[in-house]
Amino acid sequence: MWNHREKYILNATKVLSFAAFAFFSLHSCNGYKYLELTAVNPGDLKQSLQNKGNDATDIRINGTITQADTDYLIELATSSDILTQLDLSNCDIKMPHHAFAGCTFIKTVYLPKLSMLSIPHHMFSGCTSLSNVKLPDECIIIEENAFKNCSSLTQIALPASIDIIKDGAFCGCSNLKYVFCEATIPPQCNSRCFADIPSDACLYVPKGCVELYKKAAGWNKINNIIGVKESIFFSDTNWKKH
Repeated sequence: MWNHREKYILNATKVLSFAAFAFFSLHSCNGYKYLELTAVNPGDLKQSLQNKGNDATDIRINGTITQADTDYLIELATSSDILTQLDLSNCDIKMPHHAFAGCTFIKTVYLPKLSMLSIPHHMFSGCTSLSNVKLPDECIIIEENAFKNCSSLTQIALPASIDIIKDGAFCGCSNLKYVFCEATIPPQCNSRCFADIPSDACLYVPKGCVELYKKAAGWNKINNIIGVKESIFFSDTNWKKH
Protein backbone atom coordinates (compact mmCIF):
# COMPACT_ATOMS: atom_id res chain seq x y z
CA MET A 1 0.00 0.00 0.00
CA TRP A 2 2.85 2.39 0.78
CA ASN A 3 5.47 1.35 -1.76
CA HIS A 4 4.43 4.09 -4.19
CA ARG A 5 4.82 6.69 -1.47
CA GLU A 6 8.37 5.54 -0.74
CA LYS A 7 9.17 5.87 -4.43
CA TYR A 8 7.96 9.46 -4.48
CA ILE A 9 9.99 10.29 -1.38
CA LEU A 10 13.08 9.33 -3.32
CA ASN A 11 11.97 11.69 -6.09
CA ALA A 12 10.82 14.63 -3.96
CA THR A 13 9.91 17.62 -6.05
CA LYS A 14 9.53 20.19 -3.27
CA VAL A 15 10.49 20.68 0.37
CA LEU A 16 9.03 23.62 2.32
CA SER A 17 9.43 24.81 5.91
CA PHE A 18 6.88 26.39 8.25
CA ALA A 19 7.32 27.86 11.72
CA ALA A 20 5.25 25.18 13.36
CA PHE A 21 5.84 22.18 11.13
CA ALA A 22 8.40 20.60 8.83
CA PHE A 23 6.47 20.21 5.57
CA PHE A 24 7.24 17.88 2.70
CA SER A 25 5.26 17.96 -0.53
CA LEU A 26 5.69 15.18 -3.06
CA HIS A 27 3.81 14.84 -6.31
CA SER A 28 3.13 12.19 -8.89
CA CYS A 29 2.02 12.46 -12.48
CA ASN A 30 -1.39 11.02 -11.67
CA GLY A 31 -2.30 13.62 -9.03
CA TYR A 32 -1.06 11.75 -5.97
CA LYS A 33 0.21 14.17 -3.29
CA TYR A 34 1.95 13.10 -0.10
CA LEU A 35 2.49 15.52 2.80
CA GLU A 36 4.48 14.93 5.97
CA LEU A 37 4.14 17.32 8.90
CA THR A 38 6.22 17.18 12.08
CA ALA A 39 4.87 19.20 15.00
CA VAL A 40 7.28 21.68 16.57
CA ASN A 41 4.80 24.15 18.05
CA PRO A 42 1.53 22.17 18.44
CA GLY A 43 -1.62 24.13 17.69
CA ASP A 44 -0.83 25.41 14.20
CA LEU A 45 -1.67 22.30 12.20
CA LYS A 46 -4.79 23.92 10.76
CA GLN A 47 -2.86 26.87 9.38
CA SER A 48 -0.19 24.66 7.85
CA LEU A 49 -2.70 22.36 6.21
CA GLN A 50 -4.79 25.25 4.94
CA ASN A 51 -1.69 26.76 3.38
CA LYS A 52 -0.60 23.71 1.44
CA GLY A 53 -2.32 20.55 2.60
CA ASN A 54 -6.00 20.72 1.78
CA ASP A 55 -5.45 19.00 -1.59
CA ALA A 56 -3.33 16.16 -0.20
CA THR A 57 -4.28 12.57 -0.93
CA ASP A 58 -1.95 11.16 1.73
CA ILE A 59 -0.98 12.90 4.99
CA ARG A 60 1.45 11.81 7.68
CA ILE A 61 1.62 13.62 11.03
CA ASN A 62 4.55 13.21 13.44
CA GLY A 63 4.91 14.39 17.05
CA THR A 64 2.47 15.73 19.62
CA ILE A 65 -0.55 17.74 18.51
CA THR A 66 -3.26 19.56 20.44
CA GLN A 67 -6.97 18.85 20.69
CA ALA A 68 -7.59 21.73 18.28
CA ASP A 69 -5.16 20.12 15.80
CA THR A 70 -6.97 16.82 16.23
CA ASP A 71 -10.37 18.39 15.68
CA TYR A 72 -9.23 20.02 12.45
CA LEU A 73 -7.61 16.84 11.19
CA ILE A 74 -10.87 14.97 11.76
CA GLU A 75 -12.81 17.78 10.07
CA LEU A 76 -10.51 17.58 7.06
CA ALA A 77 -10.73 13.80 6.83
CA THR A 78 -14.52 13.73 7.09
CA SER A 79 -15.15 16.59 4.66
CA SER A 80 -12.49 16.02 1.99
CA ASP A 81 -13.17 13.87 -1.06
CA ILE A 82 -9.43 13.92 -1.87
CA LEU A 83 -7.72 12.66 1.30
CA THR A 84 -7.66 8.86 1.22
CA GLN A 85 -4.67 7.90 3.39
CA LEU A 86 -3.80 9.12 6.89
CA ASP A 87 -0.71 8.02 8.82
CA LEU A 88 -0.75 8.86 12.53
CA SER A 89 1.58 6.04 13.57
CA ASN A 90 4.24 8.43 14.93
CA CYS A 91 1.78 10.92 16.35
CA ASP A 92 0.86 11.50 20.00
CA ILE A 93 -2.83 12.14 19.70
CA LYS A 94 -6.07 11.41 21.56
CA MET A 95 -8.94 10.46 19.29
CA PRO A 96 -12.57 10.98 20.36
CA HIS A 97 -15.42 8.57 19.79
CA HIS A 98 -17.14 8.91 16.41
CA ALA A 99 -13.92 10.55 15.14
CA PHE A 100 -14.19 9.35 11.53
CA ALA A 101 -17.76 8.07 11.63
CA GLY A 102 -19.46 8.38 8.27
CA CYS A 103 -16.26 9.34 6.43
CA THR A 104 -16.81 7.74 3.03
CA PHE A 105 -13.52 8.59 1.28
CA ILE A 106 -10.71 7.59 3.66
CA LYS A 107 -9.21 4.24 2.64
CA THR A 108 -6.15 3.67 4.81
CA VAL A 109 -5.41 4.74 8.39
CA TYR A 110 -2.37 4.03 10.52
CA LEU A 111 -3.27 4.71 14.16
CA PRO A 112 -0.73 5.92 16.76
CA LYS A 113 1.61 3.14 17.80
CA LEU A 114 1.77 3.88 21.51
CA SER A 115 -0.66 6.57 22.65
CA MET A 116 -3.94 4.70 22.09
CA LEU A 117 -4.90 1.88 24.45
CA SER A 118 -8.42 1.66 23.08
CA ILE A 119 -10.32 2.26 19.87
CA PRO A 120 -13.24 4.54 20.83
CA HIS A 121 -16.79 3.50 20.09
CA HIS A 122 -18.06 4.23 16.59
CA MET A 123 -14.66 5.64 15.64
CA PHE A 124 -14.85 4.32 12.07
CA SER A 125 -18.50 3.31 11.83
CA GLY A 126 -19.87 3.81 8.35
CA CYS A 127 -16.45 4.39 6.75
CA THR A 128 -17.50 2.54 3.64
CA SER A 129 -14.21 3.02 1.75
CA LEU A 130 -11.91 2.01 4.61
CA SER A 131 -9.96 -1.03 3.44
CA ASN A 132 -6.81 -0.96 5.58
CA VAL A 133 -6.30 0.09 9.19
CA LYS A 134 -3.27 -0.53 11.42
CA LEU A 135 -4.17 -0.73 15.09
CA PRO A 136 -1.92 0.60 17.88
CA ASP A 137 0.74 -1.86 19.03
CA GLU A 138 -0.48 -1.78 22.63
CA CYS A 139 -4.22 -1.54 22.05
CA ILE A 140 -6.22 -3.33 24.76
CA ILE A 141 -9.87 -2.60 23.99
CA ILE A 142 -11.91 -2.15 20.83
CA GLU A 143 -15.08 -0.37 21.90
CA GLU A 144 -18.57 -1.09 20.66
CA ASN A 145 -19.35 -0.50 16.98
CA ALA A 146 -15.83 0.85 16.38
CA PHE A 147 -15.76 -0.50 12.81
CA LYS A 148 -19.46 -1.08 12.25
CA ASN A 149 -20.49 -1.22 8.59
CA CYS A 150 -16.98 -0.72 7.21
CA SER A 151 -18.04 -2.57 4.09
CA SER A 152 -14.69 -2.26 2.26
CA LEU A 153 -12.59 -3.58 5.16
CA THR A 154 -11.17 -6.88 3.94
CA GLN A 155 -8.80 -7.70 6.81
CA ILE A 156 -7.84 -6.70 10.31
CA ALA A 157 -4.76 -7.52 12.39
CA LEU A 158 -5.31 -7.62 16.15
CA PRO A 159 -2.14 -7.33 18.27
CA ALA A 160 -1.38 -9.65 21.19
CA SER A 161 -2.33 -6.89 23.64
CA ILE A 162 -6.04 -7.00 22.72
CA ASP A 163 -8.08 -8.13 25.73
CA ILE A 164 -11.65 -7.03 24.99
CA ILE A 165 -13.65 -6.53 21.79
CA LYS A 166 -17.01 -5.00 22.60
CA ASP A 167 -20.44 -5.47 21.09
CA GLY A 168 -20.75 -4.89 17.35
CA ALA A 169 -17.11 -3.84 16.89
CA PHE A 170 -16.94 -5.38 13.40
CA CYS A 171 -20.66 -5.84 12.81
CA GLY A 172 -21.67 -5.33 9.19
CA CYS A 173 -18.13 -5.58 7.79
CA SER A 174 -19.51 -7.49 4.86
CA ASN A 175 -16.14 -8.03 3.14
CA LEU A 176 -14.02 -8.82 6.20
CA LYS A 177 -12.55 -12.14 5.10
CA TYR A 178 -9.24 -12.22 7.01
CA VAL A 179 -8.89 -11.68 10.75
CA PHE A 180 -5.40 -12.06 12.25
CA CYS A 181 -5.36 -12.30 16.06
CA GLU A 182 -1.99 -12.60 17.77
CA ALA A 183 -3.38 -13.16 21.28
CA THR A 184 -2.70 -16.62 22.69
CA ILE A 185 -5.76 -16.28 24.95
CA PRO A 186 -8.93 -15.37 23.03
CA PRO A 187 -9.95 -11.78 23.79
CA GLN A 188 -13.35 -11.36 25.38
CA CYS A 189 -16.09 -10.79 22.83
CA ASN A 190 -19.66 -11.84 22.07
CA SER A 191 -21.72 -13.12 19.16
CA ARG A 192 -22.34 -9.59 17.84
CA CYS A 193 -18.66 -8.62 17.54
CA PHE A 194 -18.30 -10.18 14.09
CA ALA A 195 -21.96 -10.28 13.08
CA ASP A 196 -22.65 -10.28 9.34
CA ILE A 197 -19.07 -10.83 8.18
CA PRO A 198 -18.71 -13.31 5.28
CA SER A 199 -19.48 -16.93 6.09
CA ASP A 200 -16.19 -17.99 4.53
CA ALA A 201 -14.10 -15.55 6.60
CA CYS A 202 -10.86 -16.94 8.04
CA LEU A 203 -9.48 -16.33 11.51
CA TYR A 204 -5.71 -16.80 11.89
CA VAL A 205 -4.49 -17.44 15.44
CA PRO A 206 -1.22 -18.63 17.00
CA LYS A 207 -0.48 -22.27 16.36
CA GLY A 208 -1.71 -24.37 19.25
CA CYS A 209 -4.53 -21.98 20.12
CA VAL A 210 -7.12 -23.09 17.58
CA GLU A 211 -9.19 -25.14 20.03
CA LEU A 212 -9.30 -22.27 22.52
CA TYR A 213 -10.76 -19.98 19.86
CA LYS A 214 -13.22 -22.63 18.67
CA LYS A 215 -14.63 -22.80 22.19
CA ALA A 216 -14.55 -19.07 22.92
CA ALA A 217 -17.75 -17.02 22.75
CA GLY A 218 -17.89 -14.79 19.70
CA TRP A 219 -14.84 -16.30 18.05
CA ASN A 220 -16.67 -19.60 17.56
CA LYS A 221 -19.01 -17.80 15.16
CA ILE A 222 -16.18 -17.64 12.62
CA ASN A 223 -16.26 -20.88 10.64
CA ASN A 224 -12.63 -21.13 9.56
CA ILE A 225 -10.05 -20.90 12.36
CA ILE A 226 -6.48 -21.60 11.30
CA GLY A 227 -3.35 -21.91 13.42
CA VAL A 228 -0.17 -20.29 12.11
CA LYS A 229 3.33 -19.55 13.37
CA GLU A 230 3.33 -16.40 15.49
CA SER A 231 6.33 -15.02 13.62
CA ILE A 232 4.28 -14.40 10.47
CA PHE A 233 1.54 -12.34 12.12
CA PHE A 234 2.97 -8.88 11.87
CA SER A 235 5.46 -8.94 9.08
CA ASP A 236 5.26 -5.56 7.35
CA THR A 237 3.04 -6.83 4.56
CA ASN A 238 1.13 -9.73 6.08
CA TRP A 239 -1.90 -7.77 7.31
CA LYS A 240 -2.47 -6.16 3.91
CA LYS A 241 -1.43 -8.84 1.47
CA HIS A 242 -4.77 -10.49 0.73
